[in-house]
Amino acid sequence: MRIGIPKLLGRRVRLTHLARRAGSGRGLALLAVAWVAASGLLRLALTDNLQPDDAELVVSAQELRGGYSDQPPLYTWMLWAVFRVTGPGLVGLGVVRAALLLALFGLTYRTAKLLVPDRRLAAPLAFSSLLLPAYGWHVATYLTHSLLLGVAVMGTVYAAARVARFGATRDYALLGVAVGVGALAKYNFPLVTAATAGAGLAVPAARGRLLDRRVLLAAGVALALLAPHLVWLAGAWEDVFRLVRNKSNRAESPPYWEGVVQGLWAAVVCLAGCVFIVGPLLAWLGRQARPVTPERPEVAWLGWFLAGLALLHVALVFGFGVTRFQDRWVQPLLLPLPVWYLARFAPGAVGRWGVPVLAWITAGLAAAVLAGQVAQVALVYRLPGRYDLRLDYPRLAAELDAAGFGNATFVAIDREIIGNLLPHMPGATMQYPAGVEPFRRPAGTVVLLWDAQLGENLPLKLMPAVESSVGEFQFRPARLRTFTLHSRNPDGRPVGVRAYALPAKR
Repeated sequence: MRIGIPKLLGRRVRLTHLARRAGSGRGLALLAVAWVAASGLLRLALTDNLQPDDAELVVSAQELRGGYSDQPPLYTWMLWAVFRVTGPGLVGLGVVRAALLLALFGLTYRTAKLLVPDRRLAAPLAFSSLLLPAYGWHVATYLTHSLLLGVAVMGTVYAAARVARFGATRDYALLGVAVGVGALAKYNFPLVTAATAGAGLAVPAARGRLLDRRVLLAAGVALALLAPHLVWLAGAWEDVFRLVRNKSNRAESPPYWEGVVQGLWAAVVCLAGCVFIVGPLLAWLGRQARPVTPERPEVAWLGWFLAGLALLHVALVFGFGVTRFQDRWVQPLLLPLPVWYLARFAPGAVGRWGVPVLAWITAGLAAAVLAGQVAQVALVYRLPGRYDLRLDYPRLAAELDAAGFGNATFVAIDREIIGNLLPHMPGATMQYPAGVEPFRRPAGTVVLLWDAQLGENLPLKLMPAVESSVGEFQFRPARLRTFTLHSRNPDGRPVGVRAYALPAKR
């Protein structure tokens, strides 16, 4: 007796049916978890070396403080909590990144369901962050505070849209949480807060909700979350302002109008790099669509919100002399753009092929990110260099321990060296004297580390930390030792590391 395949399956499996299942809330969650898990496993397979930002965060997360250098503290606080369970290193970093990615996808999905009339678009829009090229790639491999900022931006948009549409007390409380999280995520979040308030005032139907006394509840919740950092910031704001200003301006301050031209050009280049996929795609989807009229208050608010962000960036150039923008500063602020654009159209307005095209493009980009990570893993041994991703930090840690430095305090201006040593030297303390962080001299042995390529003389960037601890410092080359940081790449080259033990504390 022959039994055909259709008989065994009971019914034909159609792509449309699979797409429908994937577009459901449960199916979407499974897809997001699978993608994040695959990306995380590929990161672990690539190398056990920490990259610059991750290495610095591992050092900062040794203790819980009110602030850290030139970034707000929430990301570091999250790492500190996770490291209590996992220990410092890639696993804890991966857990935090995975949680934030899932939160970003989930909040974007919830915002799309709230605002977009065509419910079929909610599923592909959940992954619309991948449409921003650099954000789509770096979000899985590099971004830290900017990833958290993206979550805060989408959380703020979702909460503010709920306030504009429903105005329930819990919506105001949710808005306060989103604003508090955003202000603790990155120092450019005040632009989001200003744009949120300005857009509320610009839309008559939402203005009454903004002026409702329950907005004080949102402000109170945000301030309660911010309180520990504000206490720290009160004593460090000048240093923080200087660091943020230096990051947003070029090394040399040009004449005013020349600086304005540089700033506007930098913004245009940054924006062009972010939207060269998003712009043409959205234009194609809406080529024949007619906006819903009259425009709903929450959709109108989001349009004014995005316009306000653009105006605030122009104001930064003209009023504060900003001449430098980077993609990761702007990308999180553009995350609501696809949702707003498609929220303006009635169900079915994007045509028969609009939803499948958007779905396949986002799915293709998600697959491309994973393929890129696979290529990194496959080619890691062919990428020698200064930091070739295969440096043997456990071996260097063992040699430092054998030299009697296992319980010392290490101070270095190279965050990759000191951050990668920390997971392998549990008895040691690591300090990275950058930004506003003071050098805290303990009673035990203090060892200064620096890259041997800088020479045998003590690097000038280490001198302020040393002099603040031991006063006038006389460098004695006889006490200098050189260790070798070996590469596990067949074609890699070793890196020399200088170590100098400070004299006893006076």
